[in-house]
Amino acid sequence: MEFWHVAAAGLLVFAAVVGPFAVSGGGQQAAAVPMSDTKSTGVPESVVVSAYESTIALPTGQVSFSQFKFTVGYYGITSMVAGLQESTEREFGRPMAVYVSDFSGTGVYVGEEGLLRTPMDADTEWVPASAAYFVVNSTARIPTRERALVPFSKRSDATAFVQQYGGRIEQWDAVRQLDVGGAGRGSAEWVRTSEARSERANRTAARARALLERPVSSTVEPNESLTAAIRRAAPNTTIQLASGNYSVSDVTVDKPLTIRGDGVNQTRIIGNENRSVVYVNASRVAITDLSMSGIGTVRTRDRANITGVPVQNESFRERYWTAHGYGDAGIVFDESSRSLVSDVRIRTRSNGVIARNSPNLTVSSLTVRGTRDWEDGFLGVSILGAPALVQNSTFYGGKVGVFAHDTQSFTVRDSSMEGMMIGVFSVFAQGAFAADNDIEDTYVGVYIHDRSNRNVVTGNTVTNSKNGVLVFGRSSYVAENVVTHNQHGVVVQGQYSVYEENVAAFNRVGIRAMSLFPTNRVNDNDIAYNRRYAATARFNVLHVWKGNYWRGAPGIDTDGDGSLSRSFRATGPVGMVADGGAGTPTLARAPALSLIRQLQQTMPGIRFGGVVDEAPRASPVRPAVLAKLKDTQHPPGQFDDEDEWDYTF
Repeated sequence: MEFWHVAAAGLLVFAAVVGPFAVSGGGQQAAAVPMSDTKSTGVPESVVVSAYESTIALPTGQVSFSQFKFTVGYYGITSMVAGLQESTEREFGRPMAVYVSDFSGTGVYVGEEGLLRTPMDADTEWVPASAAYFVVNSTARIPTRERALVPFSKRSDATAFVQQYGGRIEQWDAVRQLDVGGAGRGSAEWVRTSEARSERANRTAARARALLERPVSSTVEPNESLTAAIRRAAPNTTIQLASGNYSVSDVTVDKPLTIRGDGVNQTRIIGNENRSVVYVNASRVAITDLSMSGIGTVRTRDRANITGVPVQNESFRERYWTAHGYGDAGIVFDESSRSLVSDVRIRTRSNGVIARNSPNLTVSSLTVRGTRDWEDGFLGVSILGAPALVQNSTFYGGKVGVFAHDTQSFTVRDSSMEGMMIGVFSVFAQGAFAADNDIEDTYVGVYIHDRSNRNVVTGNTVTNSKNGVLVFGRSSYVAENVVTHNQHGVVVQGQYSVYEENVAAFNRVGIRAMSLFPTNRVNDNDIAYNRRYAATARFNVLHVWKGNYWRGAPGIDTDGDGSLSRSFRATGPVGMVADGGAGTPTLARAPALSLIRQLQQTMPGIRFGGVVDEAPRASPVRPAVLAKLKDTQHPPGQFDDEDEWDYTF
């Protein structure tokens, strides 16, 4: 009884202290804040940046919720409507104040390609959504959305817009009920997307393999000039390199050719250790069956020494282009479409392959051996400005295995990365497809940075790393990955993304929720044998998930529906000890915890953040995988292995 009295007294004191700070539904409506002060969502951030630098207009909205400490900003009113239709009171509470951008007096018009535009110097103010007039179903649209909802504070301005661009006028009560589609994609649509990208990669690879069937126009011996042979060769033919060493300097391929060696152990192209070895500025060039070394050691050049960067000067894109696209490399592709690197081995202290604005490049069966210390090397493959495919390749050491920036899509599949900072790194790129890769000994296995969307990360295995899979951005699909012996297994970031059928086992933390905007769907994952089930960022954000398997979670399946009879707080006191903890059922029924739950229900303003599964699974989603992992020889977390490729941090 002593424990009961102490716990009850503590809770009464707790209630007395925090009671005055509980959020109530009454009082004055919260004021609008600048969009930069909100936690924003909606159209991809790359679209937001493009709009900021042009006349493209993005209708915006913002919502203050009763149980969410941040004001939520929406780029695109359709995004706000979809978000409000899908959000639950448990995570956000009730909408307390809703504002939209006011296009009255801005000179708004529909311009090129039907895009909504305003003059560059036009600024919009905020108007309460309840006082706004919305133009619906006009010819106006915004990037990534077929239709734009355009709000005005004056009905006369909305009427004038309708007269010129069509549509009808509605007010907020009707607008919030519109069928605008979901805020994110469903699982079935994501599976179709994944299959379509795989098929597209197959077509790209098959088209590239045709470059290996060109007739031989000449055979070059080690004592002959490769540059001269390229100059003499007819387009669309093959230059055959005999076995041996080829010392070269500034080799340039400026016509569609195939350069073929006798194999990676027989034909060796050796640079002079000053700059890159081979430059390709023609389309449909293939380099195959050889090895390269003698590459310059400059990882990235100063801007003053670079010319012809194809992006706006002093923009954030330019900084990434210059840093990752103009260092020394084994092969540099510049505006070379549909080219191929196949069965090539590169040893480098800088970069392996750089592709600048070279659409549909295929890199297949490439091996890059970088530096043991990541700070001494750089990129295995760098993709900038155009789609590319990397497959069946192996990367050791250096800083990053495959890097991508400023492209609408790229694929990395069936490849391995070991002993580097990041295996697959997407920075402000869209449409990443990272599938069936084997990654170990990294800081992050797969890292999709912000300002991205439409990413698919599926079927990867990440082991012995600081972080397994980390996906920022909006609307991504993270599925069927197996992450083991990492400090953090799956890191849930981004917005409106789907995480399903992943296995997080034998990590220090199985799954880490870092998103400040809890709109991701996390379901049907197996979290087992970890030191801790889950962890969250320091902010008081509640993540409500459904249908995951938490090994050792208390409860039974009383009705046979496959779910436990009680919800499970993976970050709560029970969750801290449940996986293997003998006292879990007793702790779960503790009176003090019951009082805390009741207090949160009656005083929602003091609710705790963390991870809650509303209907935890009673059995694993992928039992065969867990059974295989059960016999691991290492405890949860990272371990020392015997090979030379480690990432030290």
